[in-house]
Amino acid sequence: QGESRPGKYFEGWYFKLSFRGEAFAVIPGVSLADPHAFIQVIQGPAGLSSYHRFPLEAFHSRRDRFQISLGENLFSLERVRLRLEGFEAELEIRERVRWPSSALSPSSMGWYSFARFMECYHGVIVMDGAAEGRVNGRTCREGRFYLEKDWGNSFPRAWIWMQSNDFGAMPASLTCSVARVPFRGREFSGFIAGLLAGGKLNRFATYNGARLERAEATDRAAEVVLRRGALRMELRAERRA
Repeated sequence: QGESRPGKYFEGWYFKLSFRGEAFAVIPGVSLADPHAFIQVIQGPAGLSSYHRFPLEAFHSRRDRFQISLGENLFSLERVRLRLEGFEAELEIRERVRWPSSALSPSSMGWYSFARFMECYHGVIVMDGAAEGRVNGRTCREGRFYLEKDWGNSFPRAWIWMQSNDFGAMPASLTCSVARVPFRGREFSGFIAGLLAGGKLNRFATYNGARLERAEATDRAAEVVLRRGALRMELRAERRA
């Protein structure tokens, strides 16, 4: 989406995959501030992160469907293939649950998707999915998949972000982001949250009448409380070393 954007433009996709006791995120993207493409791999439990740089010309995306490729690495809604130094994976994605889309609300940002003043745009693409395959030579089954993206000129000055679709025996998926959004020389707290449980997606967002009752982050935990009508959602995520 950055062909006509200013020089600081970035665009990245967050592929999150979790298996029993193991989780990792892969972020393919492009940056025009220092023109290049990249793939970042974050291995949460191991506390490892690696950044793989590519020429901007190595990035390719299809117009007729969602598919990104960087060299031998491929990303789509059906599969993920990684051929990186120190990290390889071949995974199949199934049973995807997409965030709803309509003409007036094409993404999880609702009508804000059409606003041109935003410094950063955030889109939830797949709330939940099943994954299986091989990671670094190991067979992985019964995994969960989540996908979102960010694009724009810079990240917000401050934000809180939480996501999980691994709740053990209870099938559910949760995502929540709260950020300070600049607007006409001032700022407001924008938020997008979704809880998929029992086959129903409950959405809380700045644009659909929901209210942010609390948002606080300390060195020990982050807490967010949201309300929409009779629904109230309380979130707490602890920081662990």
